[in-house]
Amino acid sequence: MTKIPTNVPIISILDGQQVKLDDTPATLNDVIMRALLNIIQGEKLSGEDSFKRYQIATKFADKPMSVDLTSEEIVFIKKAIGDTFGPAVVGPAWDFLEGGKEDKLKKGNKKSDSEEPSELKE
Repeated sequence: MTKIPTNVPIISILDGQQVKLDDTPATLNDVIMRALLNIIQGEKLSGEDSFKRYQIATKFADKPMSVDLTSEEIVFIKKAIGDTFGPAVVGPAWDFLEGGKEDKLKKGNKKSDSEEPSELKE
């Protein structure tokens, strides 16, 4: 199981501001819930996939600070997010799901003048 932070903001790489969904600042929890519970026009889910989406969404329903997920659940959530959103949301959301790259995303991927390029830090 992997512990995923859910209350983290989804930050735009364009302006460093929090992405909004329906004029409300988006968190990873908001993105996951929308991706799991909404159906894309023309999308046909099996009963099994619909129930799986529901089961995973129940972990996020009370907006917990973090959620423990299996690798299978993470793959399932990533697919749902990828099918629902564009790159501005998919990128930061997948970053968190793939290892919680919190520091990078909180900065909105913007470098300060004093910050070394990331490839020099590693």
